[in-house]
Amino acid sequence: MYKLNLPINLFFIFFFISYVFAISSLNFLVATSFFVLLIVVNLFQIYSQRFFSIFNTSILIYYIFFLMVAPVVQLRIRGETNLINTIPYDVDLIVYTNLITSLFLIVYLISRILFDSSTRGLNLKLPKLRVYQIGSNFHNYRLQIIALVIFMYAFNSILSSYNVMSFIGNLESYSETGNSQMSRLLERKFLYSMPVVAVIGLISIIKYHHLDSIRYKLLFILLLAIVIFIKNPIVEHRSGFGTIYLIIAYVYFSNKLNTTSRLFIFLALVFFILFPIGELLAPHRVVTDTSFQFFFLDVFNRVHFDSWANISGSILYVKQEGVHYGVQLMSSLFFWIPRDFWELKSVASGQILGEWMVDNYAMWMTNISFPLMAEGFIDFHIIGVIVFSIMFAAIGAWIDKVIHTSNNSAVFFTAIAISVSTIFILRGPLLSSIAYTAGLALGVYVISSLTVKNK
Repeated sequence: MYKLNLPINLFFIFFFISYVFAISSLNFLVATSFFVLLIVVNLFQIYSQRFFSIFNTSILIYYIFFLMVAPVVQLRIRGETNLINTIPYDVDLIVYTNLITSLFLIVYLISRILFDSSTRGLNLKLPKLRVYQIGSNFHNYRLQIIALVIFMYAFNSILSSYNVMSFIGNLESYSETGNSQMSRLLERKFLYSMPVVAVIGLISIIKYHHLDSIRYKLLFILLLAIVIFIKNPIVEHRSGFGTIYLIIAYVYFSNKLNTTSRLFIFLALVFFILFPIGELLAPHRVVTDTSFQFFFLDVFNRVHFDSWANISGSILYVKQEGVHYGVQLMSSLFFWIPRDFWELKSVASGQILGEWMVDNYAMWMTNISFPLMAEGFIDFHIIGVIVFSIMFAAIGAWIDKVIHTSNNSAVFFTAIAISVSTIFILRGPLLSSIAYTAGLALGVYVISSLTVKNK
């Protein structure tokens, strides 16, 4: 038995009423499809309160902000003209989009119920000291030495390879291909993710053993500065540095964020406040309007929240161009194979859709998101949405089991890293999401394995 948490349910009661009011001015069929999605999301959040899950909470955050709030804001502002990605407004297309997003979550929910029914140890709360206890198993000095070595490598790499100011000024168009792209992936996502383990290891040791000396405080500041230097808005997009900082923040406050309700509120505040403010952190983005409305209201009407519109775009693309029969999935899973050896290897689905919209509509960019349900749709139509959802549920069930029951430090913190990346995996495109998440997860796993104490 379990009891529903009052704060999160009060939030959803308020959200339910506000959302119904917001969609009431839309076309009846459109409003009805959003109402169906609202019901599905509420059913999912009720189930998500059965046990602590970073994975499920991240899905909830993504659906609310990217697939519910953002599209309604966009439709109310833009009216019946065109979607944010220049796709023409079409009632049938919008309804179909909401049915696809609802179907993905329904199948995920049913699959999780089946997968979780055979799993023991999934508790309503995570023990307050669990994260710190597992993190305290690291050899602290080994972590610090490795973090320092990686910092020195990164510092030398930046000085020797880039005209820094030129690099910053051209970051928006910066791209590499072939083996160069793979080497940058290994460097930025695999190697540069390792210092985060030093930070979370030190946090765990300090918190678990109640250390409060100035020495440990200064050491924490030093290690955090190394992470900020390597993972910062100048050379990273928000999905890159955001994941790292979320991992650190979660570990630091894990004794407080040990329930679904608290974690949900924390992530909601992060994505409502810090995600929009992230625009100010990148010097290549020129922001002239710093008003409250620009950052916290109008933000939902900008391309950062194009996920829902791109699901609509993928539906229209498949209708006109046909499905890819698994080409996108295979290219994503085997991203590490150089294009020199695989000439037919596809590019990211977001780029394909972006180029298609540039050619057929008035789209002006190809670096766009491509949600996971759209990945399933572009490869296998409706069947793909269902299969991708089941696979995603299987991964989520395994990760939650690890977080609740495993005492293996390397596996545990790798599961944490993947869980925190869930929002970015859902947002897509899948090729870059898998590549970046795999680099991060592998980096965390390797450094954790090398520095954990032998028992």
